[in-house]
Amino acid sequence: MRKLLLVLLSGMFLNCAYAEKSISIKEGVDYIVINTPVSPTPEPAGKINVKEFFSFVCIHCKTLDPLIENTIAVNKNVDFNKIQVVWDENSANLGRLNATLQVLKLHRLYLPIFDAIFARQDLSNLETLKALLTKNGLTAKEVAGFMDTYNSFTVSAKVNEYKKLTAVYNITATPTFIVGDHYIVQPAQPERLANVVQELVKQYKSLVKIKK
Repeated sequence: MRKLLLVLLSGMFLNCAYAEKSISIKEGVDYIVINTPVSPTPEPAGKINVKEFFSFVCIHCKTLDPLIENTIAVNKNVDFNKIQVVWDENSANLGRLNATLQVLKLHRLYLPIFDAIFARQDLSNLETLKALLTKNGLTAKEVAGFMDTYNSFTVSAKVNEYKKLTAVYNITATPTFIVGDHYIVQPAQPERLANVVQELVKQYKSLVKIKK
């Protein structure tokens, strides 16, 4: 119990630390402005859309994931959208997996899935995938529900959307962050990357207010 409390408190501290930290950022160094017009992503009122184009086979994405979940994903000003890049059939299968996690809000499974993939488990094999889900606490009923969603029209549509977005934003590397359909964040160390994204959220929020 004491260990669990310490973990929870450390997570809260990490989140608060990054939420409050303000840094200096520079165009052309930390980010670039998107010059080619793209259709704006619908956003809930008062929130800025942030897209993370990632891949389950990207080691940098795996390293970054816990930090992103504790900072950007919980930022009250952010509408966070995690997108598995879709370049080919293999990444489309991973896109199906990501879309299922998003629909069912099973964010806690990201790290176990990263670990399984880097341990060379083939999660396109449905029996292997089911075994992983069971190992990570899903009941037989929940596993069946997961598979129904995995094979659903909703998830297929999501994968097609991922493929389209990968092309529209010309994503050639992961992770790539897009803030407000206006900024592309340049590669950086994990902590710096998270802070740049959050600083751009504040910057874009001010820009939107000025335009209004």
